[in-house]
Amino acid sequence: MKNSKTTIVFTGGHAATTAIATIKKLKELEDSKFDIHWIGAKYAMEGKKILTFASRYIPALGVKFHSVKVGRIQKRFTMHGLLSLFMTPLGFVQCFVLLLMLKPKIVVSFGGYSSLPVIISAKLLGKKTILHEQTAVAGRANIVSGKFVDVVALSKKASKKYFPHDKCLLVGNPIMDNILRLKKKRKISEPPKLLIAGGSTGATFINKIIYSCIEDMLQFVSVVQITGSIDYIKFKRKASKLSQKLKKRYTVLKRVSPHSIEKIYRDVDVYVGRSGANTVSELMYLGIPSIFIPLPIAYLDEQHKNAEIAKNAGLAIIIRQDDLNCKLLMKNIRALIKKWHRIKAKKSSIENIDKKAADNLVRLILEMAK
Repeated sequence: MKNSKTTIVFTGGHAATTAIATIKKLKELEDSKFDIHWIGAKYAMEGKKILTFASRYIPALGVKFHSVKVGRIQKRFTMHGLLSLFMTPLGFVQCFVLLLMLKPKIVVSFGGYSSLPVIISAKLLGKKTILHEQTAVAGRANIVSGKFVDVVALSKKASKKYFPHDKCLLVGNPIMDNILRLKKKRKISEPPKLLIAGGSTGATFINKIIYSCIEDMLQFVSVVQITGSIDYIKFKRKASKLSQKLKKRYTVLKRVSPHSIEKIYRDVDVYVGRSGANTVSELMYLGIPSIFIPLPIAYLDEQHKNAEIAKNAGLAIIIRQDDLNCKLLMKNIRALIKKWHRIKAKKSSIENIDKKAADNLVRLILEMAK
């Protein structure tokens, strides 16, 4: 019997919660009509068996994940990086063959190196394509992809200059419904609750600073720290040596599923960590005062540009990684706690577009998939 469902292929290495928000909205509206697939890399780091965000969490949405060997340009020369480059032609072939087999009506990319061969293959096969750009600038792969896709769906007006203007459409940055449903805190906890996070794979530099001052920090705040896989055991050992009083104030997690992140956000008073586009959108929507430490090697200083949006809205402080130390960090945490109620009273402009961004993007997908 012929399959009457319309096939949609998603792809991306920077997708994270934006993709989850979009796919959940799509399945909620049209679950019986669509057969949804994901094409992407299985591992996040060359030489380490750390799963990508997509391969770990997207299948839980009922989406079939197809792993491809996509080569990634490394910032430092390593044997793993060299082997990765040799995989690039294989990755293109895999993507091309998968698209031939799946016969998608439309291909939607959320960016990143693993999405580029999918988009180029889709173009060669004459498939309809959408690229969603989450950042205030644009990634290398996305700038190239923008030349091939039919529509570039933007989260922010500022990134329009990196793409062909006639292809651009402002839709916002989709936020997951479990976050949209959260009630925003109106009263600070006692002691204030701090969330420290470095992105989906952690941030070793930030972890190093926290490791040296966590005991002093726990004197005036409680902390939930998402360490990532690499530093998790080290911090669990550190936590086990704390006094009973401080142990009660300190929670160490390797990672948190996006499907349950609202349980963490619900109680957070202050955030400390990286400033990926999706994290910034979520924190701004919830109005959580934040200290952003942008990843300094991000292309076009992407994370700093993301953080500036929150800073300009009066919701955040930015500390450059080169300036980060325990004294400066704790000084700024105390400053945010002191003016917490004033910051929470601000009306964030992020709600105007990101709250409806998933609806906007799904509407575009449905129109193009007809």
